[in-house]
Amino acid sequence: MDVEGVSIPVVSISDLIASKRTGRLQDAADIEVLEEILRLRRG
Repeated sequence: MDVEGVSIPVVSISDLIASKRTGRLQDAADIEVLEEILRLRRG
């Protein structure tokens, strides 16, 4: 991603979801939100 001429590395939502598959309760809650964002983007 480029922000005002500065290249910023970012992770995709799918990769973020994969990295959060840890079994922790907060990560499970985060996955639910992230999956909803994906559903809304796909329309």
